[in-house]
Amino acid sequence: MKHLRVILYLILIPIICAAQDNSTQVKLTLSEAIRCAAQSSLSSKGYAMQYLTSYWSYRYYKASRKPSLSLHTNPVSYYRYLTKRYDSQNDIDIFREQKSWQSSGALSITQAFTPIGGVFYVESDLEFLRNFGSSTYNQFSTIPVRIGYTHSLLGYNEYKWEKRIEPQRYEVAMKEYIYNHEQLSINVASLFFQVAQCKMQCDLAEKQLASADTLYSIGKKRYDLALLTKQSLLSLKLDIVNSKKNLASAKSNLSRAVFQLATLIGIPTNTNIEADLSETPFLPEINSSKAIELMRANGYNWAKQEQTILQAEQNLDKTNKQSRFKASLTASVGFNQQSDNLSKSWKDPLRQDIISLDISIPLIDWGQGKGQRQIAKTNLTLTQIQTQQSREQQEQELLLLIEDLDLSYNFISSSYEAMKIAEESYAEAIRLFIAGASDIASLSIAESKQSSAVTAYVNSLAQFWNNYFKLRSLTLYDWQLDIPLIDVVDFDSIVTH
Repeated sequence: MKHLRVILYLILIPIICAAQDNSTQVKLTLSEAIRCAAQSSLSSKGYAMQYLTSYWSYRYYKASRKPSLSLHTNPVSYYRYLTKRYDSQNDIDIFREQKSWQSSGALSITQAFTPIGGVFYVESDLEFLRNFGSSTYNQFSTIPVRIGYTHSLLGYNEYKWEKRIEPQRYEVAMKEYIYNHEQLSINVASLFFQVAQCKMQCDLAEKQLASADTLYSIGKKRYDLALLTKQSLLSLKLDIVNSKKNLASAKSNLSRAVFQLATLIGIPTNTNIEADLSETPFLPEINSSKAIELMRANGYNWAKQEQTILQAEQNLDKTNKQSRFKASLTASVGFNQQSDNLSKSWKDPLRQDIISLDISIPLIDWGQGKGQRQIAKTNLTLTQIQTQQSREQQEQELLLLIEDLDLSYNFISSSYEAMKIAEESYAEAIRLFIAGASDIASLSIAESKQSSAVTAYVNSLAQFWNNYFKLRSLTLYDWQLDIPLIDVVDFDSIVTH
């Protein structure tokens, strides 16, 4: 049933958002506002672009570990220039004109070998050279096949580190996408309840203005009968002025809040949004130990810190092995031949062997290598300490958040009850004043309590949902469906959209 509800929401939200584009009046629940933001807001589109950047970077890494076939060709190279030659008859150097045409092509297959960090390759080359002048001639040079291998002899295996880091970096990118949307939900909830509160204050201000007009009319009659002092009458008149100011201020605040919410969730800013508070808050059963385990397994910050530590370990390994000396080996075996005829250049190829060993050793570096190694080691230790401190703070924050979530849920019902009592109390204060059994001071107190109760109720709702979405953002877990959020998000649709 829960999954069916999610599917229905996903089907209905595009219809709701489309309706918003053609209407200036819309009533939204918090869930609908959040889903509209996830689908239409600029923030959501920006998060998708960030994810796509990481996605294609990971695809590039995966592709780089597969065999690649490449064609390198230089079809035309024409040269006409003067070159210095030795004239043996006159025993002097002279300049002569040289003209030539060159063409070349090479087909190669390369494959990175992750376990030892080298690269295997297979090549086939063909070159053509034509010289023009008094002795024009053609020449072909071929390498039917050459098999080679290049390898760094330092012990630092870049491919092995990439095999560990790149999948983790991609996982962090997916979690970052989900985390950003949970932060977006927190922002939407904040503005949503701001709209709700402004609307309630606006409605309350309208009722209070109407009551002030009525009470002033009654007060004038009592004043004429000498049953009310002039000071009390002026106080009632002042209530009308203040009520008008409060109403104008409430309407302005409501307009501003609606504009901000519409901008955030990606609907036309001229839409008149009404916040629907009928949605029942959901309080999950939360076990503290389970929540901490979920944060460790799913949390974005946790995964990001693991990636940072891994990169620091990579940097230390690289610095230790490259700061002392550098060595590389290149070896290949193959065949080659040359002829003035293309077909003959492929016959009876000669053996071609190439072995190259390059070594670079710093003899005197005045401690540069040691300094680099110590810096890398210190950075790793510092990263580990900072990560440990941060994780302890995150666990403490999560435990406090679970307590706050339970308290804020209980505050909702008590705040709602207090708001209803305050409404009845204000209505009773008006009735008593009209009946002449109460004074203006009691009426003002009841009015103030009603306004405070309305604010407290909306704030209790806002606080609960803020805590709930913070819990989701720390654990990246859907407590309603009881599954990790990474299993809910359709990442394939982001790529194909």
